[in-house]
Amino acid sequence: MKGDQIDKLETKVLALRKIADDMLEEVRQARASVPAGKRKKQLIDREADLIARLASGRYKPAAAKNKP
Repeated sequence: MKGDQIDKLETKVLALRKIADDMLEEVRQARASVPAGKRKKQLIDREADLIARLASGRYKPAAAKNKP
């Protein structure tokens, strides 16, 4: 790959991460506005965090981390 292609891809990745962060914030705000038990809310927030981290590429499954 050429340097300019890599730069374009990095820009796109950063944009996708920003979108994922914005989506996560929206989900957190929506979940906070709905009355729910404390435990249920925590589980919902964890699920939203996981989805956003997977979408943004910040989370790598354990199997991927252990590969040489």
